[in-house]
Amino acid sequence: MKIKLKPVVTGKKPEPISEKYKEAIRKHAEPRPYNPETDPVLREFRRKLNSYRYRSY
Repeated sequence: MKIKLKPVVTGKKPEPISEKYKEAIRKHAEPRPYNPETDPVLREFRRKLNSYRYRSY
């Protein structure tokens, strides 16, 4: 038999997000300039290419 847990309501309202955090969240959401060095797909491709390049037949 499963026991259902009810959420505990304490009557406290969550604190409003401070301006500092709002600014940080907004900055984080801004699109970053595209950098091919850090693109995961390209990095994977380069890794595979290198492994083929140094393979001796």
